[in-house]
Order: sequence, then C-alpha cells, then structure tokens
Amino acid sequence: MSESEQSLSKRITAPFTVEQVYYLNKYQSLDSVHPFTCIRQVNYEVNAKDHDLDLGGRSKLVATVNGWICPYCDYTQNWAHEFMANPASVASLELLTNPDKLKELIDRINSDEITP
Repeated sequence: MSESEQSLSKRITAPFTVEQVYYLNKYQSLDSVHPFTCIRQVNYEVNAKDHDLDLGGRSKLVATVNGWICPYCDYTQNWAHEFMANPASVASLELLTNPDKLKELIDRINSDEITP
C-alpha cells in the first residue's frame, strides 16, 4: 500500500476534539465529497419520510465530540477518516469546489503576493 493510500485509510475515533468536530462537519458540507450518511436509512431500516433526503435518499451524519449522530434516528458512528478532520485537507477540498477562491489564490501566487 502506498503512503498516500495509508494516509487515506487512517482513522480517528471518538471522542473527537472540538477542532476535529468543526472540520468533520465542514467536510460534510462540501459538495465535492460523499459525506457519511445514516446507514439505517440507506438500508431501509427506518422510515425514509422521517429522514431529510437531501442526498438523493441519504441523510448526512453530524459530528459531535461523542461521535457521529443521525439527526433523524438513533444511529451513531464512532470513527472518521483522519483526513476529514485535517484543516489542510478540508481547505484544499474547499478550493477545488470554489472556483472563485481558487482563482483568487492563483492570482495571489502569480502576483508574488504569496509563495506556493
């Protein structure tokens, strides 16, 4: 397994720090990623009409210091991929999903305002 594959497979477990909760939820809100979702709803173990089907039939989990929770049922999860709570990873993904921010950053680099 390559170093980047190993990095992607690393997990963190609850309890999460406040900073990790912030970045996990920020990651969940990005349009370019597949967020963690309620497995009970996906597997039709709970009534779909009781869940907010904002992802084509899937409900996003919400990170808390005690782990992930489904806001619509009692499903919980106690782990996340390490990169999901990494500020640099989340910032990079934000740039990729926001062309205006990416263009601004490229312009600043090209103008020698900042160095890459």
